[in-house]
Amino acid sequence: MFFSLFSNLSSINNNKCSNLYSHIKGLGVCRFINCRYNSQGFVAQKELKRVATIFLQTINDQNFYTKGLILAGSSGTGKTSLAIAFSFSLNTQIPFININGSEIYSNIVSKIEIITQNIRKSIGATFFEESLLIEGEIVKIQIHSKTNNKKSITWGSITIKNRELQNIYEIGPNVLKKILNEKLEKGDKIKIDKTNGSIHSCKKFEKKCAPENTSPTIKHNLSSSLEKHKITEHFITLHELDLLNSAGKAMLTIFSEKKIEINKHTRDKIDKIILNWEMKKKIKITRGLLFIDDVHLLELNIFSFLGKIIENQLAPVFFLTTSSITSKINGTNILSHHGLPVDLLDRFLVISSHPNSFLEIKEILNLHSKEEMLILEEVALFFLAKIGIECGISYSIYLLSTLSLVSFNSFRKIKLKDIMRSYSFFIDFKRFGRCSNIPKFFLFKQK
Repeated sequence: MFFSLFSNLSSINNNKCSNLYSHIKGLGVCRFINCRYNSQGFVAQKELKRVATIFLQTINDQNFYTKGLILAGSSGTGKTSLAIAFSFSLNTQIPFININGSEIYSNIVSKIEIITQNIRKSIGATFFEESLLIEGEIVKIQIHSKTNNKKSITWGSITIKNRELQNIYEIGPNVLKKILNEKLEKGDKIKIDKTNGSIHSCKKFEKKCAPENTSPTIKHNLSSSLEKHKITEHFITLHELDLLNSAGKAMLTIFSEKKIEINKHTRDKIDKIILNWEMKKKIKITRGLLFIDDVHLLELNIFSFLGKIIENQLAPVFFLTTSSITSKINGTNILSHHGLPVDLLDRFLVISSHPNSFLEIKEILNLHSKEEMLILEEVALFFLAKIGIECGISYSIYLLSTLSLVSFNSFRKIKLKDIMRSYSFFIDFKRFGRCSNIPKFFLFKQK
């Protein structure tokens, strides 16, 4: 038995690791919001898919008609799965930050600072840099020098041509040094950036690139087709701008996980410059998505801060999830829907998720078994889906990862007896509460 367990364990280590959401690759919605039952690993939940797709389209198009969305539902109904599907469906240039309500805690900085940094991470700015490039084939390189006040000054000139034109450019000592270090000669292809003096060299032109019967027109330092304008885009988040403009060693925290407190005056100054540049169309601001799971775990002062930051011009789109129905706001005795203040609920659209049916859980387990590279018999899959209905889909998925160890089959074929054995080894929370041989100090009740 032990040899079988270790042999199966070595075969598992050779495969890629999977988790609860490794089978999800997207929302599974095609054109005209036509939802498929099973596509990209996101099974069923058609109404939720339609709402999420409309919400996703507004973010991708940067047309914001709402401040955010609240998804309410019990655990195991696909709230976190929707966030994973969102991350695959968003455009690559749109920032996506996924945090949990329990993560907003630190002994170093305040909770408001943590939520502010995550908000700033979900907003990006694209800077446009225009450069003038000279590109062509080298015809001649000349070096000039003269003595001025007992100091020798060296510069050069380079003749570049293409199929139609030929130009002579004067180059400074720094660019000349780069050309000599690259050991460029006649016939090599060169690209010179006139804005910063950088050069890029390539191999020699082929003979067919240059026309045989026509000679290029010679011009001296005149604008021609040899000079091309190029626009380069640089993307950076507002949080990175905050760190770069903060005093001290804040810039080093870009490459580390250390958290520091950033001055509010610095952020206000950056926001003023960013909004001014956006009006002048020097930059493009991209408002991303901030996903906060289990938002009911936050405190009242953070809810008040979120209500204020939502009205800000530089604010992302919020996607909040909660598994609370009617409970007290964390840290207070105030009863409210979903554990959130009423003034915050008024600013959001609220949708609900529903528990998965037996067929939906069966399809999810079938997809996840393929990720685990397991072959389940029909009876075993039926029994595992039944466990998902009784004990929760998370527990049934976790059982899949243990089936390779419990099974004695080297071909990773799972039978009903393997699931029964794993089900007897690992108990769920319902059987844990009913178990009589557990000491009473392990069980507690909240007053």
